[in-house]
Amino acid sequence: MPYPGGGADKMGNYYEALWTVYCLLRILKGEATGITLEPLGDEGDGVEFKLEINSGSEYHQVKRQNGSAGHWKLPKLNAKGVLAAAKAKLGRDEAAQFWFISQDSVANLPELCERAVSAANYDIFKTFALDAAVHSSAFAQLCAYWDMPDERVYACLRCVRVETLSEDTLLELVKALAATLVSGNEQAIVASLRACCEDYWHRPLDHEAIVAHLENAGFTLIASAQDRLKNNAGDTVLGNQTQIGRQIHLGNNSTYHETHIHYAEKSLPRHLTTTPFIPDVFEGRDEDLLAIRAKLEVSNQPLLLVNGQGGIGKTSLAAKYWQSYQSHYTHTAWLYAPSRLDDALLMLALPLQVNFPDTMLTAQRLELLQAAVANLSAPCLLIIDNANDAEELAQHWGFLHACTNCHILLTSRLNGFNGTDRYPIKALPEAVALRVFNSHYPQHRTEDDGLFASIYQAVGGNTLVLELLAKNLAAVNANKVFYPLSQLLADLQQRGLLRLAKTKTVKVMGKGILPALQAANPTDIIAALYDELERITPLSEAEQRLLCNLAVLPAENWAYGDLADLLLTAEADEEAFSDTLSGLAACGWLENSVQNGISHYKTSPVVQEITRHKNSERLQGYCSGLVVKLIDKLAHEANSGHLLNASYADAAAYCRHAETVAAGLPGDDKLAVLHGRIGRYHLTTGNPDKALRAFTDYHTIMAALHQREPDNLDVKNNLAVACQFLGITHTTLGDLQQALRWYEEFQRLKQELHAAAPGHLDFKNGLAIACQYLGNTHTTLGDLRQALRWYEDHHRLAQELHAAAPGHMGFKDGLGVACQKLGSTHTKLGDPEQALRWYEEFQRLEQELHAAAPSHLDFTNGLAIALIKLGLHYEQQGNLPLAIDYYQQAQALLADLVSKSPLYVEFQKNLAWVNGRLESGSA
Repeated sequence: MPYPGGGADKMGNYYEALWTVYCLLRILKGEATGITLEPLGDEGDGVEFKLEINSGSEYHQVKRQNGSAGHWKLPKLNAKGVLAAAKAKLGRDEAAQFWFISQDSVANLPELCERAVSAANYDIFKTFALDAAVHSSAFAQLCAYWDMPDERVYACLRCVRVETLSEDTLLELVKALAATLVSGNEQAIVASLRACCEDYWHRPLDHEAIVAHLENAGFTLIASAQDRLKNNAGDTVLGNQTQIGRQIHLGNNSTYHETHIHYAEKSLPRHLTTTPFIPDVFEGRDEDLLAIRAKLEVSNQPLLLVNGQGGIGKTSLAAKYWQSYQSHYTHTAWLYAPSRLDDALLMLALPLQVNFPDTMLTAQRLELLQAAVANLSAPCLLIIDNANDAEELAQHWGFLHACTNCHILLTSRLNGFNGTDRYPIKALPEAVALRVFNSHYPQHRTEDDGLFASIYQAVGGNTLVLELLAKNLAAVNANKVFYPLSQLLADLQQRGLLRLAKTKTVKVMGKGILPALQAANPTDIIAALYDELERITPLSEAEQRLLCNLAVLPAENWAYGDLADLLLTAEADEEAFSDTLSGLAACGWLENSVQNGISHYKTSPVVQEITRHKNSERLQGYCSGLVVKLIDKLAHEANSGHLLNASYADAAAYCRHAETVAAGLPGDDKLAVLHGRIGRYHLTTGNPDKALRAFTDYHTIMAALHQREPDNLDVKNNLAVACQFLGITHTTLGDLQQALRWYEEFQRLKQELHAAAPGHLDFKNGLAIACQYLGNTHTTLGDLRQALRWYEDHHRLAQELHAAAPGHMGFKDGLGVACQKLGSTHTKLGDPEQALRWYEEFQRLEQELHAAAPSHLDFTNGLAIALIKLGLHYEQQGNLPLAIDYYQQAQALLADLVSKSPLYVEFQKNLAWVNGRLESGSA
């Protein structure tokens, strides 16, 4: 398959180049004799190269991926010409093999190939290998594509190899194999071999030519490297090249410089794998090391799950354990298991000198390997890093449990597995975390330690995140402080962890057997922290929805019942909700604990930020039910603000949750209403500063919506309500000019609404209330004539509303308030007779309302105020007995109100005033 740009362009395909280099290393290792890159003529059609081995030829076709699909199906392989190429090559040379290599998995074909190899003849293959419908259907489909008899298709399948390797895994394989064969830097060796490929395009390349090229580049072949890869019979260890990702040992004996352990027939290295990367900075975990050692020593089944959230320091702790206690073990092994656990375990075969026939299945290989492990002198240490796949652990649990001569330590994000003893890793204490932070950011000043404490809390003490933040600060502030900790903290609190104002590329250690320093933007590294968990077990929509809701709630320890109260809808299946919550905890997305017999769940700020980032387009929809639930929890009576659906103690928690939710979601009409409920709660409980912030947010969202939808009357009405409460709050804060401005805007909007829909009584009622607030403000400013005009408009509108809907208690209450305001104004204007008439009307209306609804706190409060007004009137007129009678009636009502709503400030103030009048004796 000629490539337009020749060898240089061909080697520019990194994945293909890595696989080609891997095959060159096979030649150096003695498993192959030569390679021809893009053979000329028909021989090169449909393949990247032909590899010559002792038993024949291998034709290799490499395709990094199938676009965005993430997998290959037979129709796609046929459309891409892969199946046709395989047929052509195997039809021309029956002794050949055809290899297909990709990082995307292939459906059905690998299983058919393995079953064909395992079956001694076609009849056995047909009877046993095609018993499942999925396999018989795929085989029939392949027969149709190849247009050959079934027996011939079976024969070809025995000669087809399919390898699925991620680019990262392939790179590790290449680097590890290079380290066993050639002296020098692995990355430089790989680069040199890529250049070698470019020089030998269309020409055979053999062992001698590869060695000559490496020597010209300054590299030397490790002495006896090939001999050490052969057993006593002269056979190549791991000569079978099927399932290559499960067989190549990552970094074998070439890295072992210590002693060997001598057995009867062989000598085995003490360290069966390459040594783990030991962190340069290790602070505050000495007690953890001792505790892990103690658990492994005393356990009847010495298998320990070291678990914790991503980035908390599990791998570093395990590596330090290996370094600290390696001398206590006969053999040690460090395996990395990002996906399949059998891939990792089979890497022990090479150092243990376990040989497998080419046709042996994976399960049988593991049996042989386990027997070899069991024969090792105890105690041995086996550390498996990144064991996050519960299904993989379940599949190979028998293997691990049979290793009774080993201490097995698994680092994992799983919260538990099958009752295995576990050692949870928590965040470093703040003081220790500060020392680690300082080691990466030496410019840190002690006077900023307080800011660090807040940053520590904002990221939940996550070790990796703090390291990345420190390294980023060091890079940005290398010559001068351009990004102080104060700005970083503000960004974390206002913009989020993944939207920092200033970032630069930093270097962190990667994962795997031979990790490399990775240079990347810190936010990219943080955003990818949980990608691996999603690859192992993709999240269902229910799991995504639940994580999104938890991502906008406070990152605190939640009792199961409290989460169900907020997140379950009336029609939801609580058992399914419970299962989803437990499943997320089991996989490592959430922390789970039992306190006083009650199950609790907690998410981390890092998981929250990643979840919000990855679900930004769906976040609002997923959390809409939570917003509605909080709006309902903070519902209140219209005038008094008294809570209707929650106690004041519970409402304090609901309001705190609502504030966090409102800060984490984009603004829409529902969120604006939630801001309004938050503001009303704070206004009711006497915190006008917080109320002002909430009402400002309410107004900001509604103003933006009104600008987009100027004819939407509901939006305009909500905007008017926001203006009303901003006026009320500024009045409470004593800024009457600001209050007047907001009330005038409130009245203008309500006037427009009433004009647009004159029959809409709620709009008309809103206009009446606006007139009342303007009257109140002008009264306070001392302009009583202006106030009287607004109160008269208020009364006129209230009368019309009551007449239009005489059974509407809210309108009747509004008319009572209008009478009260007119009474107060006439009192101030020096007309007591007119004032008494209005007060008596006010008292009559409120008495009727209270009689009709005695439990309605607004009406009870209205009647108490009417009695106070009458008492004050008669006190001023010198009729103390009558004044006392009215005050005492008001006192009884207010005492009842305070007992029912002890946190409502207005009730307390009114009761204190009445008590003062009665106690002073003036009345």
